[in-house]
Amino acid sequence: MIIAMSLVVAGVMTYLMFSGLDEDFYHFPWKVFAGFGIMSWLVREGLKLVRDVKKEFEE
Repeated sequence: MIIAMSLVVAGVMTYLMFSGLDEDFYHFPWKVFAGFGIMSWLVREGLKLVRDVKKEFEE
């Protein structure tokens, strides 16, 4: 979760830094960083769920 939040914050901060510049000059894809953060969180939660279900079936 910490990694996901740090990726989102880094993407948003970089976007805000460069948004004052000419839009055609540089457009930072902060959505990519946010997407990586969200996907890593979803994968981690999915693996936890699979592990819990697996553990329940073993008992």
